[in-house]
Amino acid sequence: MRRTSFALLVAAAAGAAYVLRRRTASPEHVELGFVDGSAIVLRPADGNAGRLLALARDVASAARS
Repeated sequence: MRRTSFALLVAAAAGAAYVLRRRTASPEHVELGFVDGSAIVLRPADGNAGRLLALARDVASAARS
């Protein structure tokens, strides 16, 4: 009984942490992947990320219509 309760508590805590992390993360970002497998992530506050995000929004809206 104790092991089951502990396992449920750990699972619930992990689920809550996942949900909170997803909510607080910035939903918009630019991820640039390279041939060697590395990648960088640009947030809206970064220099040219705003221009790339605007282009990505245009492409996404064109693909939906």
